Amino acid sequence: LMTIADTAFVGRYSAPNDPYPLAGLGSAAALLVFSFYVFNFLATATAPLVAKARASKDEKGAKLVGGQALTLALVLGTALTLTLLIFREPLLHVMGTGVTGVEADHYGEQFLTVRALAAPAVLICSASNGILRGYLDTKTPTIILLGSNVINLLLDVV
Repeated sequence: LMTIADTAFVGRYSAPNDPYPLAGLGSAAALLVFSFYVFNFLATATAPLVAKARASKDEKGAKLVGGQALTLALVLGTALTLTLLIFREPLLHVMGTGVTGVEADHYGEQFLTVRALAAPAVLICSASNGILRGYLDTKTPTIILLGSNVINLLLDVV
């Protein structure tokens, strides 16, 4: 949802007949979606491990798995941020800005830089989602997801 909102605002408020902001955003967004999706295992693997520990009445084990997942998310998120920032130009070229031009590359780099800084938070949210699902709580992650999308929408306006 965040990328849809960003795309709508960039498309609506860019200069008329200027395709470069959308081209840059499209390449950066595709790279980010792929990058975050690769780490989806943080939620998928954590939920059953936490649930299994809880089903065995091993609350300490459930907390241990949760802590390990959050630590791994922080480490991987930081590594992802550094990778995206250090290699942003060649990665964006692979994703299409090499074809669309220098102007699109400039916009793509700006968008990627801001969003890449959020990688640790995104991966921590993913791991947290798995932990909460292991505790049979699906309401909290949904509320957090809605809240983060509202914040993104409000920041798009700014």
